[in-house]
Amino acid sequence: TSIEDVKLVSDGSGLPDYFKAEIDPTTNELTFKPQSGTSNPVNDVKSHLKFTVVDAFGHKIPYSLPFTVKKAQ
Repeated sequence: TSIEDVKLVSDGSGLPDYFKAEIDPTTNELTFKPQSGTSNPVNDVKSHLKFTVVDAFGHKIPYSLPFTVKKAQ
């Protein structure tokens, strides 16, 4: 199995959020890297973490999980 097409999308704008989500294809470890040119959010931002799981038979199953980018402290 593997995970592909990982992205963090803002519910408000429908665009990629403050962080770029990346998956290591060998370990399936998920990391978040700040997007260049974005500032820290002043309020919590409701978003969705979207990704596709590929099972052992090659079936691609899309998932979307609620995710909140917390405001800067």
